Parts: sequence; C-alpha cells; structure tokens
Amino acid sequence: MTVPAEKTRVESVELILPPHANHQGNTFGGQIMAWMENVATIAASRLCNAYPTLKTIEMFHFRGPSQIGDRLLFKAIVNNAFKYSMEVGVCVEAYRHEMEVSRRHINSAFMIFVVLNEDGQPRTLPMLKPEPG
Repeated sequence: MTVPAEKTRVESVELILPPHANHQGNTFGGQIMAWMENVATIAASRLCNAYPTLKTIEMFHFRGPSQIGDRLLFKAIVNNAFKYSMEVGVCVEAYRHEMEVSRRHINSAFMIFVVLNEDGQPRTLPMLKPEPG
C-alpha cells in the first residue's frame, strides 16, 4: 500500500496565553515542543492508521521567540517512510493578527516515529509517495 505524502499534512494554530509563557512574556520552549509533538503524531498516524510512538528527535531548532498574544501555526508532514520508521518534519511560524501576511519562522524539528505491534516490536509501515517537486 502507498500513501501520498499530502494525506499526512497537518496544520494547527495555538494562541499563546499567559500560562504558556514566563514572566517576561516569552513562550516556554517545552510548551512549543509539546504542541509540535502533537501535530507530528497526527501526521504520522495518517500514514499508518495507527497510534505511532515517538522514537527519536533528530533535530530541534529554536530559531526565535514568541510572546503572549502571538498565534503559532504548526505544520507537519511525513517526509520519508522506511520499513519500520518514518520521519516527520514540523515547522512553526508565529504571527500577531489573522490578516498578517508576514510570519516569523520560529521552530523546526524532525521526529522519528515507529508503530509497535502487540508484542512491542516495530510494525512494517506503508510506502510513502513523495509530493511532486
């Protein structure tokens, strides 16, 4: 079975509220990481129709801060699928208002997921059909 990469695409928006930030108004890094893992897990589950397990974070890059009042746009997609694992790319952009055209790229990550069978062993994954271009 082959799944088009486009079918794994996920987008989500979070509003930064005071409980999500420190006393200087900057968003907690751990909060952003948790939201990134959520969208990555959803993208991974769309490839395999099962609940995936986060195995490794290959790269996590904090590019800039976000503050209370910002909206964060989380984008995730399965970049590659191997026999027993898949790589999900996540990008986070910050903006202030719905109509704002320019967004700040504030975070990037690559996360590796597996799907475990009832014996706790990695399950074989479907093939991924890459997006053209």
